Amino acid sequence: MKKAPSKPAMAILVLLILVFILAGLSLLLYFSAEHVSLSNPEDANGNTPGNLLNNGTFCEYGSQIYFSNSYDHGALYVMDTDLSNVRKLNADCVSSINVYGDYIYYTRNNNDNGAAFGFLKAYANALCRAHLDGSNTTVLDSDPSLNCALLGNYLYYVHYDQVENSTLYRIRIDREERAQVSKKAIVPSSVYGSSFYYTEPKDTGFLCQLSAISNSGSTVYEGTNANPIRYGSSIYFIDPQNDYCLSQINLADQQKIPMTSKRVDYFNISGNYIYLQINDGENSGIYKMSIDGSEATLLKSGIFTDINVTSNYVFFHDFNSETPIYMVKTGGNSVSIFQP
Repeated sequence: MKKAPSKPAMAILVLLILVFILAGLSLLLYFSAEHVSLSNPEDANGNTPGNLLNNGTFCEYGSQIYFSNSYDHGALYVMDTDLSNVRKLNADCVSSINVYGDYIYYTRNNNDNGAAFGFLKAYANALCRAHLDGSNTTVLDSDPSLNCALLGNYLYYVHYDQVENSTLYRIRIDREERAQVSKKAIVPSSVYGSSFYYTEPKDTGFLCQLSAISNSGSTVYEGTNANPIRYGSSIYFIDPQNDYCLSQINLADQQKIPMTSKRVDYFNISGNYIYLQINDGENSGIYKMSIDGSEATLLKSGIFTDINVTSNYVFFHDFNSETPIYMVKTGGNSVSIFQP
């Protein structure tokens, strides 16, 4: 006859069973909470179109600015909107930063971020999601990804594989429903509510719009364009038909208005100002002008890129070097060096 378990052994067994039950309940509650929190309004956007078209290296959300710190190999940092309280969130080399709700979404490029043997890292190029404190990084797509943009509950992005090269994909923010949207390398950065605007990349070069709700596209303007940004009822874009100057169309009448007489390489919009890199030989530089195209002012001579804006600041850097990062207060004329 088998001997009955002793009372201490029974107590330990009951305790282990309770631990497993509580652990199971905790996991269930965790994943249920995670699922509930991963639900956004249909018109949720994670960054401004101008920032995303300029690599999305800065993103203002609430009282915080999330940014790619090129002084630290592009690692993910955060600071208060007055540029104080700077802190590192994680070591990923990030771009296309989107922030909404409890999460940060970004594309990772850890091939050359200063770490030894970076090329051996798993998922060195990927689409990622992390909590606002930079923890619990989740790989949403382990394939090389670029130009991600949040629209509602989906991330649209340029996906690369060796079979089809670069194509447009989307995936739900909970890592479900990963699917190819177009076999073309459409850049989805110019978000506006539940849609984004893009340049048709292969055939016509027309200005098009894609709805994240219907997941279908339509032509908005039958004219060539580059880097379109919707601002109110107008679209601003670099105009290949007019020596790559900056042009504007009103969506109601589609009348095109040239905004500059010189070639523009990059631009962004903040409030009542447009910040643009004008390519004009010895007169090349970062300029500021009013939203109506008047009062163009040279801020700094040279060739610059990645013009990112927040409520109070504009950031940019030299075309051939990611450091130093320059900044100017919105509406101001005095350029200084951003030193986080």
